[in-house]
Amino acid sequence: MRFYKNKQPEMLNSVAFLLKSEKNAISVKVRALKDFISEFIEKHSKLQTLISWNPNAINIETLGKNSARQAFAEVTMKLLAVVKAVNYRSKSKPVAEMRYTLSGLKKMPAADLCKVYLDAANKVKKIKNLPYYGLSPADLHNAQAYYKEFSVIKNAPAKRKKDVAAKNKKLNDGISECIEFLEHTIDSLMRLATEDNRQLRDKYKSVRTVFARGQGRPSDAEAAYRKSRGKKKQRLADGNWR
Repeated sequence: MRFYKNKQPEMLNSVAFLLKSEKNAISVKVRALKDFISEFIEKHSKLQTLISWNPNAINIETLGKNSARQAFAEVTMKLLAVVKAVNYRSKSKPVAEMRYTLSGLKKMPAADLCKVYLDAANKVKKIKNLPYYGLSPADLHNAQAYYKEFSVIKNAPAKRKKDVAAKNKKLNDGISECIEFLEHTIDSLMRLATEDNRQLRDKYKSVRTVFARGQGRPSDAEAAYRKSRGKKKQRLADGNWR
């Protein structure tokens, strides 16, 4: 038998249904199959909880991330405005903060935006008399809260990708385990169990087999190419080289 990965879950579902419904008839002659079938059904039930989980249902909350980005960018811009003003007042050399705009911060990659905020926050902490520039301790506390919220949302896609990969691996391992169990136990004993029941044996073989998908109808371009090649081969066979 040949087993194709994309059809293996369907095959296992069919096998589980057949074994469950024909359990008594199958185990009449080979009693060990009753225990093997029960064990397989248990493995398959655990597998079903993974198969029913749909990776496509996990969507990144883009809207929430965008709204958090906008709020976080506005808070960051407040800090940058103070740093910019203090830098100008002290007659220091122009710094990077002077070139940032709110629209630019909103379009900035998440990691870069966080870096700009942290840099601005560290500089703000060194500024004396912040209320003079319009910043209160509550403003700094809120800015840090926005940073933490945005950081969580920013890292959510990567974390979810890892979760999806872990669950997919668990699913593939479960499928392999079920198939390996069938190959080493039930498959080999089914021939003995159905020795006098050819119909049940054929039924089991049919649900255990996964057929390859056919190539389907060729495209129009491929069909035209094949037709052209066929005519050319025929001319060569007739001795017509033109």
